[in-house]
Amino acid sequence: MKYSVFYSNEPKEYKAIAEIYSNIPHDSVNTVLLFISENYDLKMISAGIKKVFEGMQIFACTSKTLIYNNSFKSYGIVAIGFYKEDVNSEIIYIRDINDFSNNKAELFSLNFKTKNSDFFKYPSSYIGIIFYNNLLNNEISLQLSQFFNPINIMGVIPSSSNLTPLFFNGECFSEKSAVLLILKCKTQIIPYNLANVLPTEQPLVVTFCNESERVVYELNSEKAANVISKLIGCNITDIDENKLNNNPLLIRYKNKIAPIVIKRINEIDLSIEFFIKVTLGTVLRLGINDDICGSTQKHLIELEKTLGNFKFNLIFDSTYRYLNAKQNNILKSYSESFNNFNCYGCTTQTEYLQGINHNSTLSGVAFLE
Repeated sequence: MKYSVFYSNEPKEYKAIAEIYSNIPHDSVNTVLLFISENYDLKMISAGIKKVFEGMQIFACTSKTLIYNNSFKSYGIVAIGFYKEDVNSEIIYIRDINDFSNNKAELFSLNFKTKNSDFFKYPSSYIGIIFYNNLLNNEISLQLSQFFNPINIMGVIPSSSNLTPLFFNGECFSEKSAVLLILKCKTQIIPYNLANVLPTEQPLVVTFCNESERVVYELNSEKAANVISKLIGCNITDIDENKLNNNPLLIRYKNKIAPIVIKRINEIDLSIEFFIKVTLGTVLRLGINDDICGSTQKHLIELEKTLGNFKFNLIFDSTYRYLNAKQNNILKSYSESFNNFNCYGCTTQTEYLQGINHNSTLSGVAFLE
């Protein structure tokens, strides 16, 4: 499988896009992914994409932090080009994610499967990635996963500061839109998820919550914030972002456990707020981060042994893992965990894989040789 990657830190929007275009073999490439830092004027970036990449399948989104050449970049644009001889793509634009339904998910899947009749025979040749905003309906990933089965659908909410701009056909959308990118490759495409969190033993049962507001008021019939502060071992007023990143809660989905980060603690009513819905009766456990550098490299080595040699990895790494490494002064060592695995992508607030929410993990798509 052939691909081309280029990174531009040119500060001028048009020059950056032109530089990327001149370094991506556009005669051989038909699909380009662009991950863009937030410092650019997005209207100018959009106009540049539309003018320069005319006739090509382009997907782009913003993120606080980019991943290129096994390192983190807070400034610039990462471009990944797929060669037309190896990869075909389709981009489905969803205008209003809040108006999305099972009927629409089924219609999208039927239209796609009709045009790609080998999907059931070779499902591992396909991957779908739905990009959307951090303020929108999170259930769309689960709906698409159900109807596109056995094709894997990954949901990605990039780590933009506010609304996540998405670029489709040279136009910029953000408020209610989502974009589903589907790739078909001649080699296998395998999605995966890695975590470095160990569970503690004490179960925490949600005994009072507001599901729609994503707020938990009581755990084990006690004020939720009091319970969390006791387990972390500090006063509520001393719980900062670093402590929350170091101590995510773990939630069980069927037979899998996934970490979820607390968004904020309310010192007035002693409630805790999450990025995702948590229902009454949910059993949580406090998690403890375990050697993010060593465990990440170990997981990637084991994955490659299991799956086969990686050609490259498209990765979406939780911004909470990134902040954890940065705050603990191990960011360089952490980025070196990606050495030898050709990792490119961006940091995210949340990823969804097979309908399961992950917001303190690394999700990736391995393109095998």
